[in-house]
Amino acid sequence: QELKRLPDVVELVLFGKDEDPFSRKLGEYLDALSEASNGKLAVVEGSRETNLPGRPAFAVRGQDGKDIHYLALPEANEVAPFLKALHFAATGETPLDPDVEAVVARISSAAEIWVFVSPFCTNCPKVVETVLSLSANNSLLNATIIDVQRFPKLAEGFGIKSVPATVIDLDLVLIGQVSSDRLAALIDKRGEELYEVELIRSLMHRNLTSEAVDWVSKGRGQDALLTLFQEPELSTRMGALVILEGVLEKNLQSVKNMVPALIELLSHEDARIRGDIADFLGGVVDSRAVPALESLTNDSDPDVAEAATDALEELQDSIGDE
Repeated sequence: QELKRLPDVVELVLFGKDEDPFSRKLGEYLDALSEASNGKLAVVEGSRETNLPGRPAFAVRGQDGKDIHYLALPEANEVAPFLKALHFAATGETPLDPDVEAVVARISSAAEIWVFVSPFCTNCPKVVETVLSLSANNSLLNATIIDVQRFPKLAEGFGIKSVPATVIDLDLVLIGQVSSDRLAALIDKRGEELYEVELIRSLMHRNLTSEAVDWVSKGRGQDALLTLFQEPELSTRMGALVILEGVLEKNLQSVKNMVPALIELLSHEDARIRGDIADFLGGVVDSRAVPALESLTNDSDPDVAEAATDALEELQDSIGDE
């Protein structure tokens, strides 16, 4: 009944894979949908030359030519958001909060948004609906829905072990629920600190510390790393410190570029942060840290004062050796 109520024709473009059982199943599924729709859904064969991350797949194509890609067969919990995708394609109606709509409207560069799902995941449909609604409001946002069980290697490439998982530009991975306002803000702020903070956090959560080290060593995300270092959660601070130590081993100059900001953190209100930064600076051969460490040897917190004293001694010995 939902299919018959579509106000306009929607194309389902099949990108098959020869002699593949899933291709046949997907083709049969789309044909069945077309038959049930009384002509509202038209199944057509897609080009063999595509930029899709995998095959078989299909696209929901509306009157404006915009595609929503599916590397999945929408079943179980994924049926409801799929019907909404058809509605979006047929009508162009995409209800969004006005504030979110304003953010989406100002996004001026293309973004790829992949959502990894499972048909029996109860949290996945809401994320799919969120991504589809953002995509439908801006032609530069390209949505692809991927069944993690049918395309496990794609998920493994991002270190994804649970769904829903939303991937922005093959870069940032968000695990679990994500609201439309947060997702829109992150896409809008790509290349800025807000985005880079979440990217490093994502790498830490997926145990991809070495990738974060490589990233920061090349000069990207340094401010974001120090922002994470100041968060209250212990695991986040320790993760940021591990990355910082890895960068020190990999590219000393990258850390030296961060020394002025690290010195500022020696005045942080949290004694744990002052102590950890003092300890770290002891291993960085940079005389700029000496005055601040000398001052910190009189810190009101005895543990911080001790860390600063030890760091100062280590640093002065290293400078003397040079």
